[in-house]
Amino acid sequence: MYMEEEMNVIKRINNNVVLVNDRGKKVIITGKGVGFKVYPGDAVNVDFIEERFVLEENRNEDYYVQLLKEIPMEYLNASQKIVRMAEKELKSPLPTNLVFTLADHFCFAARRFKEGMVFDHFLSWEIKQFYPREYRVGLKALGILKDVTGQQLPEGEAVSVAMHMVNSMGGLSAGYDIVDLTTAMAEIVKKMEQFLEMKIVQESADFTRFVTHLKYYLIRKINFEMDNSMNEELLELVKKEYPKAHQCARMIADYVDERYEHDTSESEMLYLTLHINRLIAGKKHVQA
Repeated sequence: MYMEEEMNVIKRINNNVVLVNDRGKKVIITGKGVGFKVYPGDAVNVDFIEERFVLEENRNEDYYVQLLKEIPMEYLNASQKIVRMAEKELKSPLPTNLVFTLADHFCFAARRFKEGMVFDHFLSWEIKQFYPREYRVGLKALGILKDVTGQQLPEGEAVSVAMHMVNSMGGLSAGYDIVDLTTAMAEIVKKMEQFLEMKIVQESADFTRFVTHLKYYLIRKINFEMDNSMNEELLELVKKEYPKAHQCARMIADYVDERYEHDTSESEMLYLTLHINRLIAGKKHVQA
């Protein structure tokens, strides 16, 4: 049985991968033997198709063609399973191109591992702390990769997978330099610990809430968004009740203001103070 004429071969990539025109959209299809003895303009045998990937409109098809010529099919299949798993775990849709990005990364990582080049990502600690859900997805991804390809990569590669997830998701990371954001957050936590002279336990729910607020605070700074709605009496009360937390918030704001060249509003100071006080109030959240 053959597909309707709307789905025709544009380019054969290899015996198992073909670029086709499917009703006006460029689609990568994979399947054992789907590209065997097919030529531009030919219809495609639907029985051979295993996966379909609709290409992003703003991405040059040559990028995918060159990439897929170098990536073994099992890595592509593993990456597809990983993306489906990640969408369920993160409860967020992920772009099609992430499948190809992950497959390419795994191939490169496997070559490095074979050559004995094993090293931690330079943001390993920060990613584990600030993006725990994505990191857990990264760990599960390594298990899927092993099941499908037989390739066991070191646990440190879960950090790189997490980074790809963060960079691919909409909302927080869309349009932002995630390395810059993560580096800034890590520096802020370090400065907090020095200022407060205590080690913050980062497994607490309060720390997770603080980090979430911190991420969006930094994004508002980058976007030059200011919240001027302020209850002066409430701010004065907070300053009086939580002086140490407020001083810490002022220190953070000064650092962020200098980094992003935009003053922190009093409203932001209020929320920072409340989050910091909540974080440091209980002994279970700090280590002396």
